[in-house]
Amino acid sequence: MAQEECPDVPFVFCTGSLGEEMANPAVKGGATDYVLKNRLVRLPSVLQRALREAAERRQRRQTNCPP
Repeated sequence: MAQEECPDVPFVFCTGSLGEEMANPAVKGGATDYVLKNRLVRLPSVLQRALREAAERRQRRQTNCPP
């Protein structure tokens, strides 16, 4: 639903209950990434990468679209 409404906004979720086995299919289903609750130290780098990649996608779309 988030992808349909705001395709340029990255979706990163934090979970303590899913674990990697369940989080990976969520990423394949459209989430940008996830962070396990016991590894929150990864959150800043995951968010920075997600925002950078979203900006790069927007830039490529704008560059490839005629005015």
